[in-house]
Amino acid sequence: MALLDVQLFFGKFHPLIVHLPIGFLLLAVVLQLTGCLPRYRAIRSAVPFSLIAGCISALFACVTGYLLSLGGDYNPQTLDTHMWSGIITAALSLIAWLISIRIIPGKWLQSARALNIAALTLLALITIAGHYGGSLTHGSGYISTDILFEKTKEKKKITNIEEALVFEDIVYPILQNKCGNCHNNNKKKGQLSMETLEFLKKGGKHGAVVKEGKPLESELIKRVLLDPADEKFMPTDGKPPLTEGETAIIQWWIEKQMAGTDQKLAAAAPPAAIKQHIQQYVGSAPAGNNHAADTAGTIGTIIRTPSVSEAVLTQLTKEGFAVKQISYNPDLLDVTLPSSAGVSKADKIKILEQVKDNIFWLNVAGNQVTDEQLSVIKNFSNLQRLRLDNNPVTDGGIKALLTLSSLESINLCYTNITEACLADLSTMKSLQSVYIWGTSVKEIKQDSTKSNFRIISGESSAFSIKP
Repeated sequence: MALLDVQLFFGKFHPLIVHLPIGFLLLAVVLQLTGCLPRYRAIRSAVPFSLIAGCISALFACVTGYLLSLGGDYNPQTLDTHMWSGIITAALSLIAWLISIRIIPGKWLQSARALNIAALTLLALITIAGHYGGSLTHGSGYISTDILFEKTKEKKKITNIEEALVFEDIVYPILQNKCGNCHNNNKKKGQLSMETLEFLKKGGKHGAVVKEGKPLESELIKRVLLDPADEKFMPTDGKPPLTEGETAIIQWWIEKQMAGTDQKLAAAAPPAAIKQHIQQYVGSAPAGNNHAADTAGTIGTIIRTPSVSEAVLTQLTKEGFAVKQISYNPDLLDVTLPSSAGVSKADKIKILEQVKDNIFWLNVAGNQVTDEQLSVIKNFSNLQRLRLDNNPVTDGGIKALLTLSSLESINLCYTNITEACLADLSTMKSLQSVYIWGTSVKEIKQDSTKSNFRIISGESSAFSIKP
């Protein structure tokens, strides 16, 4: 296993190295063909150097590419075509170099015509290898003649949301946009493809990723709800994660036992909160809707905060916090306390008091945070988004947060709250979204609160409680 890890480590240099032979060999082709013109004949003197540089870098690209392929998860036919076209390219570049320096015997093989033919063949091979390499990385439609004839698949414009197909028009585009690059028929990361509903149901090397009717037991939902610092969090490699709204839609879809591709939204009868997420996703949210489901936090609002020193940021990082500065105001912070495999690090929250007016977004999910630590968070005056999921907090602790006048979104999934907590939260004028799946809250009565916030739950009985 350790040897394989080392091989994959070096294999990951392939995407970097592979561009060197492409550049050198394309330069050689351009120099050679341009040198056919009498006035530019002198530039052919640079062709041998470009060819040998391309040949050497192509060899390294082949080696690292092979090491990368050991990780599997690629379509075998596409991988083989890409690999052999790369190997042939490296071999031909060596032959072309030998022709260019006139070592190969034979008058014709030392002629400019032979080198021109070799250059054109190299161009064709580079194109083929690049096409299949792109298909491995970005999917089979990465380079396609469909582009020339305007057949690319664009996001379908939905004018009547009730007529939208649940899977084809809503769920599938989300999965393709956020998961499709790594989970397609050419690049099956974890042996999982999401190109069709059938492939998704089939699952990957660890079995099924969705359990019909059981979203919280489905690996797909588990992975996207993990802390971003977790190595199993999806999507990986810094790709844009699913928004809270997209996650809620996928969860509802699984709960509805994976509504078929031909079922319309009207027949599926989603809760009002889910329907609102869908409206915003497809771009048909009704006018006057001021709830930003997927962007909890009013970015752009002028917030006056004290400055944060580099020393303080360094200290927080050393204590284990992941700290990001909000781009439009570096004194506003996005702070995450990575979960620690069940070991409590909640006592470290007290350290954040020194930046209590600078914290904009806070994620302390899965850190055994209790009601006691919430008495510290209540002083974070500019806090707009708070994740408390997977912590043993109760209704009593949540009461301490009612003074947060800027809070717009709070995630209370898998906590110990009850319906009484929602009545308390209804007094918060700024609150827009409350996430409560995995709690004891099963049914919300429409007249139980008079608030404007939306409740997002795994239960089909949950709905928006807008007045």
